[in-house]
Amino acid sequence: GVAGSGIAMVILAYAAVSKPTIVTMVPPNLKQQVWVSEGSAAQDYKTSWGLYMAMLLGNATPGNVDYLKQAIVPVLSPAIYKETMDALNKQSIHIKQDGVTMRFEQRTVQYEKSTNKVFVQGYSYVRGAGGDEKRDTRTYEFKINVQDYAPVFTYFDTYSGRARTQEALAHEQRGNS
Repeated sequence: GVAGSGIAMVILAYAAVSKPTIVTMVPPNLKQQVWVSEGSAAQDYKTSWGLYMAMLLGNATPGNVDYLKQAIVPVLSPAIYKETMDALNKQSIHIKQDGVTMRFEQRTVQYEKSTNKVFVQGYSYVRGAGGDEKRDTRTYEFKINVQDYAPVFTYFDTYSGRARTQEALAHEQRGNS
């Protein structure tokens, strides 16, 4: 009786300790709660962080560009840190020297499970010191992992044009062959 209870308590204690904790939270720009565990997260968590990052990077002015660089440092993977910061430093010099203002209006956000990529597509407006504004379709592409319950951006790209999803790339290939 007592030995059996002791074994049952040890098994229950082990099960409680070894089961991953799942946290429910509301990330930036999301109204509903999403789940996050130590090493993974709900799709909405990733799309929310992708949108947040695209809005940060896409809305740059000479006055806020240094803040933007600081804001993204904590979520960058060490693997992409140097390359991303080098690119942002070059862009910030251009923005400050030329008085460039960028703004981004998001149109679509999609998550591609097969590649673990978040695509944020919208219109980018760039205004130079002369005041003339240029509109372009722009896509921000991210891979977001979760480490210790926090987002970690392991891949980042931005380009002119539509999202390069697997479906879009396959369609392009069929059209070109």
